[in-house]
Amino acid sequence: MRVWPKIKHKWTNGSSRYRTVGLVGLVVVFVTIGVITLLATHAATRGIDLEPEKGRLSNSVKIVTNPQASGGQAIQFAAAQNFGDAVLIPAYKIALLKDAVAKQIQPNYAAWLQVKDAADAALTHAPTPPAVWLITASTYTDPAAYEAQIKPLRFDAYDTYMLGLAYQITGNAAYATQADKFIKAWSATTTFLSSYTAFSLVPWVVYFPGMIFGADMVRSSAAFTASDQSAFSAFLTRSISAPMTVLAYHNTNNQGVWGVACVTATAVYLKDKTLFNTMVARYKSIQDAALNDKSVPTQEVRRQGGGQGDGSSGLAYSNFVMMAMTYAAEIMNTQGVNVYDYVSPNGANLHTLYNLVTGWSANPSTFPFNTSGTVSTIDYWNVGPYEILNGRWPTPKAQAILDTYRPVRTAWSVHAPSLIWGGGLGVPY
Repeated sequence: MRVWPKIKHKWTNGSSRYRTVGLVGLVVVFVTIGVITLLATHAATRGIDLEPEKGRLSNSVKIVTNPQASGGQAIQFAAAQNFGDAVLIPAYKIALLKDAVAKQIQPNYAAWLQVKDAADAALTHAPTPPAVWLITASTYTDPAAYEAQIKPLRFDAYDTYMLGLAYQITGNAAYATQADKFIKAWSATTTFLSSYTAFSLVPWVVYFPGMIFGADMVRSSAAFTASDQSAFSAFLTRSISAPMTVLAYHNTNNQGVWGVACVTATAVYLKDKTLFNTMVARYKSIQDAALNDKSVPTQEVRRQGGGQGDGSSGLAYSNFVMMAMTYAAEIMNTQGVNVYDYVSPNGANLHTLYNLVTGWSANPSTFPFNTSGTVSTIDYWNVGPYEILNGRWPTPKAQAILDTYRPVRTAWSVHAPSLIWGGGLGVPY
C-alpha cells in the first residue's frame, strides 16, 4: 500500500556526517568552467564579465549578501534560457545540483537522499488515474473521504516529480521510464467534466503541477517518446479547456494564486507565450487585490477552517497563499520574468508579505488575527517557499525555521525544495 513517505535523512545544522561547503566555493568552480567554455566556443549567451579590481559582474550574475554562504556572500544567477526550455528548474541549476550532491553539500545532499528514496520507491508503484476527475468530499466536513479521493493525483504527481528529479541528477533511464508510465496513464485515462465545484478544482491546481514538473524533467529521455509527449500535451490542453482553470481567472485568494501557478506551468510546458503573459498579468492583479497596503493577505488571516472566522487557521492560510505566490513567481522567473519584485499600486509586495509571515511563524503568539484563544502553529509542509525566498531575502527568523525543518518537504506541487534551493543555491534574481 502506498503511504505518504516519512521524513528520513534528517539534517542538523553543523552535522559532521557530511561535508558542508560554502556556496561561493561551489559557484566559483561552476563560473570558472562556464567562462572557459564561453571563451572556447564564443557562444552568444549571457556570460560573466569579471573585473577583479572593481568586482564587477555582468547582468547575468551578481554578488548578494547571504549569511548562509561562506564569507556571507553568494553569487546569484539570472535565468538564462529560452522560453519553455524548462518549466521550473533550468539547466544551470541542474548542474549546480549535481555538483552539490557529488560534494555532499548541505542541506542539499540530505534532501537528495530523500528524493532518491522516494524515486526508488516509485519504481515499484503503479499509476492510479481515475476515469473521470471528480472530488465530491470536503476536506473540512469529511477529511477521510476527501483524502481517499485526492490520493491518486497526490501520489502519482509526487512520484512523477521525484522520478523526474532523480533522472535529472543521475541520468538513470529507469527513473524516466517509470515517470513515463505515470504520465502516459493519466493522459490516456482521465477525462474532465463540463462543470466543477471547488472540491474538485482546488486539489487539481495544488497537486497537478507536480506532474507537469516531472514530465518536463524527463522530456530529454528516450523513454518519454514523441507520441507520449504529444498525448500529454493534448491532455494539458484539455485540462485548460475544461473548467479546471476557473480559479485562476475568478478568485483572488489562495485558490486564485494556485490556479495561476497551475496554468502558468501548463503554459510554459506547452510553450504558449500568450497564455503565459496572461498569467503574469493575472498574478499581478491578484496580488493587487489579495494584499492590503501593509501586504497582509486579508482573505487568509481570519480563516477558520473552510471560511472566515476567528483566525485560528489564518497563519496556515497566510503561509499557503505565500507558497502559491512563490511557486508561480519561480516558474515565471525561470522564463526570465521577475514578479518577485512587483509592487502593487497600494505598495503591497511579496517581500513584505514574506517578512510578515516568517515573523508570525517564528513566534505564532504574535499572529494578531487569531482571536480563538489558542496559539496558531505551522508545520513542515508549509515551509517550502522559505527555501526559495530566504535565498533571495535572507532573514534570521526564516533561517531558524529552516534549520528546524530541513531537509524541507512539502505536500503540494514543488517537492524537495532543500535540494533545489537550499542554502541559496543558485537563486536567480
